[in-house]
Amino acid sequence: MVHILKNKNLEVHIDLPLENYQLSRFDWTGKIVSVKFKGVDVVGTERLNSDDDNRFGKGFYNEFGIETPVGFDDCEEGDWFPKIGVGLLKKRG
Repeated sequence: MVHILKNKNLEVHIDLPLENYQLSRFDWTGKIVSVKFKGVDVVGTERLNSDDDNRFGKGFYNEFGIETPVGFDDCEEGDWFPKIGVGLLKKRG
């Protein structure tokens, strides 16, 4: 069940942690599915024509380690570090 926070200007739809998207790319605890400002969609679902929209990007889901991925600060430029839900990434200067 989507929870809706709404006033005369803003409408925000939020999924509960264990609802809908449960794959590995994003943290399940911050799932803002859509945002409308004065009736205009600001953020929504990545693909509107999909049979299963829970397999694609939505709103402002939290991404693991978006600011400081695990191991990034510990590796040298050119080394690899893990990004949860993505895989290995190479550090560039």
